[in-house]
Amino acid sequence: MKKLTFIVLVVFSLSLSIFPVLAQNAPTPLKEEIPIFEQIFFYIQNYYLYDIDINKCQYEILKGLAPKLATPANEEKTVCLDKHSAFHTPDEIKLLDEEMAGHFGGIGLELETQNNRAVVRNVKGNGPAEKSGFLAGDIIAKVREEKDTDYTDINDVIEAVKKIRGPIGTTVVITVERSGTLLELKAVRQDIRVKETERKVFGDTGYVFIKSFTETSADEFEDDLTVFSNQGINKVVIDLRNNLGGSLYAALEKLFYFSKRESDVMVTIEQKKLKHASTIKNSMGKYVYPKTNVPKNPGKFSNMKIIVLVNKNSASAAEIVAGTLQDWGHLVIGETTYGKGVGQTVIPLSDGSALRLTTFEYFVGNSKRRVDKIGIKPDIEVKWQSKSDQDTEKFFEEYRESFGNPLKDPQLKKALEEINKL
Repeated sequence: MKKLTFIVLVVFSLSLSIFPVLAQNAPTPLKEEIPIFEQIFFYIQNYYLYDIDINKCQYEILKGLAPKLATPANEEKTVCLDKHSAFHTPDEIKLLDEEMAGHFGGIGLELETQNNRAVVRNVKGNGPAEKSGFLAGDIIAKVREEKDTDYTDINDVIEAVKKIRGPIGTTVVITVERSGTLLELKAVRQDIRVKETERKVFGDTGYVFIKSFTETSADEFEDDLTVFSNQGINKVVIDLRNNLGGSLYAALEKLFYFSKRESDVMVTIEQKKLKHASTIKNSMGKYVYPKTNVPKNPGKFSNMKIIVLVNKNSASAAEIVAGTLQDWGHLVIGETTYGKGVGQTVIPLSDGSALRLTTFEYFVGNSKRRVDKIGIKPDIEVKWQSKSDQDTEKFFEEYRESFGNPLKDPQLKKALEEINKL
């Protein structure tokens, strides 16, 4: 059976959160006594990016109360919201908040989907899971709290993440399947902090792989660049491949480090329903260090020579960074990106749930280039060559072994060649 693999680092993929960048245009809070259904349609009517037939939308939702006998291919397109918008339960919002914050109560497991099962991809070193005996390849079968007797059967990765995470200091009991045998393992939850960047040095060139754009990723990125600068390294490859996005604020903060002029446009945002457009430029005092509240200096690393790596899975906030840096004169190498040029606002509802609604379109750089359904085209196209294109399982194994290795990774190899010409 074919295997489809993805890493659960950002629970709600391809999301681009607008706040706090345009907080002054935040949706108006509604009174708690207004039913959730009415709250949702108020926000759709007043803030949704696209024009829709609200009556057809209501009918579509009501028809969804019962399963359909058949779903023809031509009926799969919704008349209501786009694929990036969604309703989230309070539990799902809690997970989203944790992902964006970059830390949570957990045991240090990285999970992936294999054949519709939640499988351990990696065990965090010296974390609770490693100490409890979890191994890569373990299949998560059941989860319960130590204080409870009833297990929850695990059917997918999202459910596994929701059940495994919890308050710091509490114990979770997990039944795993290993080589056909069921094992029960216990682990005490700790504060797990997700490292969003990986730093390497190849000769006289620095390399930073950015996994996603969380609240902590910009500070980690600055730390990586500072290490390179202190080592006398002024050439850096920024790897945004397989980066599905995250916080718009975090993306802009990364661009802030490379902006040379106060007039540099990082992104332009259009909110059509509000008839409002915002051009966000570089400005002193826009970002501060969280511990000291001291303003960061724009253009701190603007003298570095930069090359950006992208592929078809680089999306949303990653496209803003890649496209704007390209617009500012930096080389982009790899494959044309996903093409998600719209962003979402997560709107809290009165019961703790939330509506993630597409509310704006963005345009990158000084040229205000459109990204939606187009993507960022690289200056130098380098496709990932694989001998296993027809075998999904072998392809992913080969891809993971080669990624970030200049001897096996053709896109990184080309980037290192080109940066030496700058």
